[in-house]
Amino acid sequence: MCGRYIPLTLRQIMRVIDILAGEADWGREDEWTREARQVYPGDDSQLVIPFEERLEPAEMRWGYEVGWRKGPIFNTRIESALKGGMWRDSIEHRRCIVPCRAFFEPHRSETLRSPRTGREIKRHYEFSNPEAPALLMAGIWENDRYSVVTCAPDEQMAPIHDRMPLVLTPEEARTWLGPRYAELADHPRERLVVQPEDTVRRGDAPPLAGIQETLF
Repeated sequence: MCGRYIPLTLRQIMRVIDILAGEADWGREDEWTREARQVYPGDDSQLVIPFEERLEPAEMRWGYEVGWRKGPIFNTRIESALKGGMWRDSIEHRRCIVPCRAFFEPHRSETLRSPRTGREIKRHYEFSNPEAPALLMAGIWENDRYSVVTCAPDEQMAPIHDRMPLVLTPEEARTWLGPRYAELADHPRERLVVQPEDTVRRGDAPPLAGIQETLF
């Protein structure tokens, strides 16, 4: 599952496009400052999509709207999508990359006291890439909506959550956007940096600032 992440700036999205095209590398860490905002389902964010024979940025809203559910469906199980159903057309024809600085997951059972309300809430963990300043999550889209593709958890995620985003290397991202995308359903996992969000300081912002708290 993925329900919140830190997006990239448009300039950083353009760097990702150059990296996927083989025309640039990650460059200096100071070029990858974090956005102040975070993206939640229903928010607009920048993606990387194929257009004709090139890659382009595209701003879309996170989550597919369906008539039988209140609220958008913002994650797509790759196993389900490969079998067909409502995701078939998107995964066959409209795959994308959802770049981010980090994503977050609430722990299945670990809790802490909210610094704002004093209530017991689920502890959130931040996942980032130790080898690169950005993560490349697999996604699909339709019209002006997109969904993050998820897979079974790796050994780092399993104690925290039973799903995780399908995180790709630049080479795997190129495969995802091509005809052999189904090969990535069981791809070797990148090791991510995992840390409790309440221990991460971002400038003067207090820990947990701006999160949508999940009650225990």
